[in-house]
This record gives sequence, C-alpha cells and structure tokens, in this order.
Amino acid sequence: MSVQDSGTSPQSTSQAFSISIDAAAPKSTLQITTTSLPAGQGQAPYSGQLGATGGTASYRWSLSSGSLPAGMTLSNSGAISGTPAQSGTFPFSMSVKDSSSPPQSASQAFTMTIAARSTLQITTTSLPAGQGQAAYTARLGATGGTAPYSWNGIGGSLPPGLTLNASTGDIAGAPTKTGAFSVTMQVTDSAAPPQTAALAFSMTISASPLQITTSSLPGGAVGVGYSATLTATNGVSPYTWSLHGGQLPPGLSLQGSNGQISGTPSQTGAFSFSVQARDSAGQTASGNLNANIAPVSSPLISSVAPKSGPTSAGTSVTVNGSNFHAGATVLFGGVTASSVTVSGATQIQAVTPVHIAGTIDVTVRNTDNQSSTLSSSFTYNVALPTITSVSPNTGSTDGGTTVKITGTNFQAGAVVSIGPASASTVTLNSATQIQAVTPATSAAGAVSVSVQNPDGHTATLAGGFDYSKPQSGGYIFQDGFEAGDLSAWTSGYGNGLICSMPGGSAQCGLTPNNSMSFVHSGLHSAQLHYTIPASISGNQDINVALVKNFKSPGLKHFHIRGYVMLHNNGGNLSSGADIQRKLYYLKHYPSGGNMDWDVILTTHSNGGSSMQLAVLIDSGNNGRCLGQQGYYANTGAGLLRFDQWYSLEMEAQLSDLGQRNGLINVWVDGNLITLADGNGVAPSAIENRCSGGTPDSDGLNSFEIGEQADRAGSVAIDEFRYWDDIVVSDSYIGLKP
Repeated sequence: MSVQDSGTSPQSTSQAFSISIDAAAPKSTLQITTTSLPAGQGQAPYSGQLGATGGTASYRWSLSSGSLPAGMTLSNSGAISGTPAQSGTFPFSMSVKDSSSPPQSASQAFTMTIAARSTLQITTTSLPAGQGQAAYTARLGATGGTAPYSWNGIGGSLPPGLTLNASTGDIAGAPTKTGAFSVTMQVTDSAAPPQTAALAFSMTISASPLQITTSSLPGGAVGVGYSATLTATNGVSPYTWSLHGGQLPPGLSLQGSNGQISGTPSQTGAFSFSVQARDSAGQTASGNLNANIAPVSSPLISSVAPKSGPTSAGTSVTVNGSNFHAGATVLFGGVTASSVTVSGATQIQAVTPVHIAGTIDVTVRNTDNQSSTLSSSFTYNVALPTITSVSPNTGSTDGGTTVKITGTNFQAGAVVSIGPASASTVTLNSATQIQAVTPATSAAGAVSVSVQNPDGHTATLAGGFDYSKPQSGGYIFQDGFEAGDLSAWTSGYGNGLICSMPGGSAQCGLTPNNSMSFVHSGLHSAQLHYTIPASISGNQDINVALVKNFKSPGLKHFHIRGYVMLHNNGGNLSSGADIQRKLYYLKHYPSGGNMDWDVILTTHSNGGSSMQLAVLIDSGNNGRCLGQQGYYANTGAGLLRFDQWYSLEMEAQLSDLGQRNGLINVWVDGNLITLADGNGVAPSAIENRCSGGTPDSDGLNSFEIGEQADRAGSVAIDEFRYWDDIVVSDSYIGLKP
C-alpha cells in the first residue's frame, strides 16, 4: 500500500501488508435426542415429548411417515398426547427443523406400542356375615380398567341398615333385620367409554348373641309380696323364660312369657338357681341368680341408686327397701360405708368407702344383726378424671394467669398441661378443683388443657384456654373517664350518678389530674366522697355510686374489672364497729321493676386499716327465698388497705332458676382469691336465683360502682373512693397493659 500528500512537491511512501482469511466454523448439526417413546395403554391418557439438540433453536416437529395411533396428536413443540383408541404396534417417522436459513432438518423412525386396556374386574369374592344391631363394615375391591372407580347396586338389596359408599366401595352400618340377603354390585371405571363389571353376593345376618342382662335380684321377706322381672338383650324377641336349675324360694314362681318372678315367699334362706331365656330364633342364654329371703322383721333391700361409682370412694348412694332401723350399717363388698344416714324405715343414704374395681354386693345390717344383701348391685369403676371448665379461659401469651380447673376425680400430684407446656404452679384444692398458673407461649390461640393423675389417667378439655384474647377493645362496656364527664354512664338514673344519703353529705364528680396519687392512668378518675358525722347515730346505709343499666340483653356470664383506691380523710378507723364498703353492686331488675336479686363485692372492717374482701349473694323474688350467702377472703391479697390502687375483677356466672350451678370468682391485681363461706365451702356451685324467682330470660342488667356503705353505731366516716379504667367483658380481662 502507498500514500501521497498534496504538497507542491508531493511526498509518498509505501508498505507491504498480509491478511489471513480463516475458513468459517461449521454449523452444529441438528440431531434428534429421543431414542424411543414410552408404551401406552388403550383408553388411557398418554403423554410423551420429543427432544432435539444442535442447529438453531427454536425447533418445529412434524410426522414424516406412518401415523400415530388414533386418538393421539403431535404438536409443533414435539409433544405427543391424547387417549389411544386402539391397541397395537405403530411405526412412524418424526422430522424436526431448526430456525437457521436455510434450515437444517433431521428425522428418526420410532415404534410405539399401545397395549390393550386391562379388563376391569371385581376382586372381592364374598362378603362377611354380620349380626343384627351390631356394627358392620366391608369393602369391595376391583382391579384393571382406569381408576378411580364408582360402585352401585344393580340387583337385590343390602340388608336394611347397611349402605354402600359409591366412591370407596365401603359397606357400613348396623343391620336392623336378620336373614339371608342377595345383592349384585357393579363397578364402573373412568375410561371413555367406561368399562363395567358386576358380581352377585350373598350376605347372612344372624341374630346377635342372646344375653341375660339381669345380674341380681332384690331380697325378699317371708309373707311380703315379691316381684322382679328378668331382662335380656339381643337375639330375636320375644323371649320365653324357664327355670334351668336350682330352686326358686318357696312361694315364688317364674312366668315364662314375661320373665316375672312373683309371689309371696314362705321360707327364709339364700336360694341359688339358674334361669334360661330363649329367643324366637331358637337361641338360648343362661344365668345364675341368688334370692335372699329374710324373716319378716329383717331389713329388705329393693334397690340402690346410683349403681356405680369410683374406686376412690365418696359416692352418695340411696338404698331403698324396708325394715331399716336407726343405727343400721351399710357394707359395700364387705367394707363399711364411710357415712350412713337412716332417713326412715324405707331409705338409707350411704357414702361408698374405698374399694377395688368390680361388681360387689350391698348389705344393710340392723342393730339386731339381721341383715339383707342385694347381690351384684353396685359396681366400682376406675375413677377417670374429667374437666368441665377452666376459669378464666383466656390470658396473655406471657403466661402467669392463675386459673381454676373444675372437673372430677383429680388426685394429689396431678400434672397440668396448658397446650404443650406444663403449668408452672399446680395446687390441688379438692378432687373437683385444681388451681394452676399458665406457662408462657410463643404462639397465640386456643390450646387444650389436660390433667394427668399419678395413675396415668388423663382428662383433656380441647380449646380450654385461649392465649389470643385481646386485652383492649371489643368489650361490652369500657370507661377510663378520659372524656372528662359521665357520658358513658347514661342510664335509668339520668346521668347515671347517685349522690344522696339518709344522713351526712356526699359529693360526686371527676378529679382532674392535679394529684397523680388519685389517678390510676390517664388524666382523670372518678372521685366519690361521703361523710357521716358521729352525731348521726344508728346504722346508715349510704348510696353514692355510678350506675350502668343493661336493659336487654342481660348478662348471664361476664367479668367486671376496675381499679379502685380508698382514701380515709380522718374518719374513725379504730372503733371496732363493722363498716361494710360495697365495691361492685350487681343487680337484676325484672320487667315489672323492683330489684329482684343481686351479687355484691364488698369489704368488711372491724377497725384498723385493712379490709376483708367478701361476696354477698341475695336471691329470690323480692321476698328473698334464700338467705344471704356470704363468701370471704381471709388472708393474703384478699385483704385491702387504704391509699393503694387495686385491680379488682369479679366473674359472675348466674345460676339457672333453683339450680346450684352459678359461679363467682374474684381477682386482686391479677391474683385469683380463695373465697369460702363460714363452713369453708368455696362458691363453685352457688344458687343466686331460686326456684321462686322471676322467669325473666335476662341476666344481670344493672351494676354500680361507688361508696355504698353500711355503718353500725355512732362512727364518724369521712372517705373518698377513686375509680378508674372500668371494663365489662364476656371473658377474663386481667390487668391493664
């Protein structure tokens, strides 16, 4: 190459170069990578995929020779799919082209084998026999064809009481008739068109084994009319009865048509005999029985109720009969009852002693040593624990909630689990109540509560405790007094404020946040103030309160929680006179007006600066058909002091009319308080509505918080009470977060 410039005397230069030209890289060869296709089955869905490599993607496939089995297709992407309509061996060739220009192509021969579809067959050859009135299960089976299958009966019928599940082939139920039955079952597969197969079956349903259910006979007395009826079960009724061995007491006879043993015994003694029952199908059953015939003056047991109880003792049993004497003893399986009360000549109340499991005799022995025994009349069962309720049934995931677990047959040393974790503290209050503290958990939600006795028996209440209940919002009623007024307390009392008393003076209002010691949280609390000078003598029941009415619906099971502080302003605290300060006053007003019954959380003080919590329950229809019931906290957190804020929560579950199924619980600062009446009985089954009460469906429909107080004698009182953060809920509330 040479180059020259443009000057008047041009210059030039040259240089030699060389260029190397390489041959172009060859294209990669397009190749089919699929070497064979999977076999298929006639009338069954088929899927296959052809593959290639090399050339330039994308690829396009086509059938170059032969043909696919009928019912199948090839897509441009090389997918072979469909449902083969015929069986056999099918040769064909497939071609593929790439996207280069000009395109490369490749082809390959294939052979596809389509097997004939398998024949649908019922594999079950017979159905098991069954018994009348007894649970029956059987399953039909099939093979071949195309699953899933469906079943139906096409001839005859199953025994009444049995049904066929069309999708599973299960036959289940309890036959209500006996005899021989024929039925033809058909199975259908899912092919298109479907295959079917059918098979005839025979079934025999026999009568269930005949059983004599009478295990004991009542005792009798000479000269006293006697009647007892034998009973049987299963088999084919009606039954006929006969004496099979031994001797009936003289004077008694057995009626074959109804199994009644009756007559007037003429001889004393213990008579053993066997009886036989025969059903209408010819089945027979025999049983051995005893009948004790006592002198006419001897005691006579006719029945006991209940007929069973736990081995741990404590079952109250009513023994019915005649000629029972004062001072009689009762024996259960030879062991003397722990308590016996002779109600009269015809009835005794006895409490079962500890005994091993099994069926035993019950004996009554009068003080003259004459006795009567009812054979095999009581059964001792292993005492299995049960759980009926947990209260409260909700609490924080942080744990620490004290709960009462109510049930039966709890034992010392029982382990309580709330969810997967064990309770941190467990206290056995009685065989029917355990107190436990919930463990912490990382997951909110309802969990099971279980109690496992040392003998290994466990009771579980599914969903018995809920870790997910929110501690704010969604309440029935809530007032933190932050509105600066009493608007939340609008009720039948106008603005919901009572500020009057028979003597002395009262002031009600809201305290501003000018002294933090008198406000629990926020800016305001409710201040209630009353005074009674010593010059006003006699008992003074003042009433200074905030009132909230719930006209409908009333509350039958609920919690109320508030923060309260009592401040003494110089009144007499050391007189020794009883001063009763009511905290929560829960009432029921029937539709006709006039308060019907109430539940009160109050305190008692006999001088000094501490006050004893108590729950007072009045019941009845104005006339109070039950006297006031009182339950008291004697120690610990149940003793309150002045000038200290307390969280007071009370749970009230109202009883049904005339029933002892009510419940009262009290928590102070989140601690469940132990309450008991004068006999040490806890309020776990109380009656707060007696049978003579109103049939109103509403529950509690009014409550008050305030300073209602009873004062005896001439004791000066000058007190403030401060309330804050009042909440009413249908479940446990707990401390304010």
